[in-house]
Amino acid sequence: MKYLVIGLLVVICTAFAAGDPPDAYIDSLCEARNVAGLSACAFSGDSLIWSGVYGCKNFSYPDSLVNDSTLFYMWSTTKLITAIAFMQLWEDGLVELDADINNYLPYDIRNPYFPSIPITPRMILSHTSSLRASSLFYSGEFEVGDSTYSNTAYIEEVYVPGGIWYDTTANFYNWEPGSNFSYNNHRSFSILAGIIEQVSTFSDSFDLHCREYIFDPLDMDLASYLITSVDTMNVAVPYRYSGGVYTAPYGYPSLPSYAGWLLKSNPSELSTPLVAFMQGGEIDGIRILQETTIDTMMTIQYPELNPNWGLGWRKIDSFYDRLIWGHFGNSVADFGFNAMYFCPSENSAVIVLQNYGSQSVCQLIMDRLFDYVAEETGIETVSQPALAELSVYPNPFTSMTTVSFDLPTAGLTRLEVFDLSGRLVDTLVDAVLPEGGHTAVMSGADLSPGIYFYRLETTNGYSTGRCVKLY
Repeated sequence: MKYLVIGLLVVICTAFAAGDPPDAYIDSLCEARNVAGLSACAFSGDSLIWSGVYGCKNFSYPDSLVNDSTLFYMWSTTKLITAIAFMQLWEDGLVELDADINNYLPYDIRNPYFPSIPITPRMILSHTSSLRASSLFYSGEFEVGDSTYSNTAYIEEVYVPGGIWYDTTANFYNWEPGSNFSYNNHRSFSILAGIIEQVSTFSDSFDLHCREYIFDPLDMDLASYLITSVDTMNVAVPYRYSGGVYTAPYGYPSLPSYAGWLLKSNPSELSTPLVAFMQGGEIDGIRILQETTIDTMMTIQYPELNPNWGLGWRKIDSFYDRLIWGHFGNSVADFGFNAMYFCPSENSAVIVLQNYGSQSVCQLIMDRLFDYVAEETGIETVSQPALAELSVYPNPFTSMTTVSFDLPTAGLTRLEVFDLSGRLVDTLVDAVLPEGGHTAVMSGADLSPGIYFYRLETTNGYSTGRCVKLY
């Protein structure tokens, strides 16, 4: 069956002509990869070029199909909106990027390994703060309905000694703030939301603040961080998929760390802040940020630590030969994989949302939609730097295999292995490497027989491939 699925993917990727509308391509891809529900759109400037919906939002009800207004959990793409909200206050002079976060909070947060070193908003926005997010999905924080905690109160329980979830090892890295890079899944952005609550007129309600300064001005009437503020019958339930069965173990998830990953919205609404950001902060006469602020957010903050992160927004140098900015979203419980990205050189933007679907499906659809916008508008794709060459031997393999790759330039390198469902099973490399040839050994000791995908991420973009474990 696994070989059949791979064969179907190959057929899908080659069966549709480049100039065809993407509808049939996406429909076939969703069917082959068991996507529960999906909604997507593509823009050229502020003009909608294509939109489409597929599949089911709630299997508990007959004919509960995804529609244009269906809301999806955004997961980490939520961080894009939280970053905009914080930078609006920065423009107003109410917060500073390099100030100690304790200047704005009613308590002190320090990394206990480095108690004299301040943590700053710039560090949080660029994931260099040394704050750690537990890899456990809910870590005991799950609540039925919206959290009773404000962001300010929640963070005190996480990062201040004596808090319910305070844990030196789990919540802090043993390196100095600002000296290293490690992506913080969700918790640290609640600090930004807590700061916003402290300086905003909407104290204790980050959601209301965003409603006033982002959602209402951009006509995002349905968007909300809170589950009680939306019609759950119009929300796509986050699903898992295994053995031919979809399950929703958490129903409609809610957590106190909602500022980092629990915005609920749809592509139509999300296109307004994304296109506004792409166009220098303005859309339809509504300005959400100054152009100089956008430039600041798209400046790589710590290039020696990670060459891809601005302030809350991430750059991919070569996504299928395009340079794009935005964010991916995926809960650590593997409920779907989402994306909001724009291509500056082509003035195009793409949003893909799923309530169950893999990273590879999301990225294939993104690539197809960017191509479709270019074809429809006559844009010539700007070529990007060469990708690293990648090979695996032996392939197929039994006990182990060696991945070899050649880096055209030095930089941060990450080599990951995924199973057929898109689940990360191993990280072989995560380090700054010099230019030239490198190898990494992949052990098959804990892997079941089957097909695995590997992805090499470098400063120049992605290289991917697949390998087979025989037994």
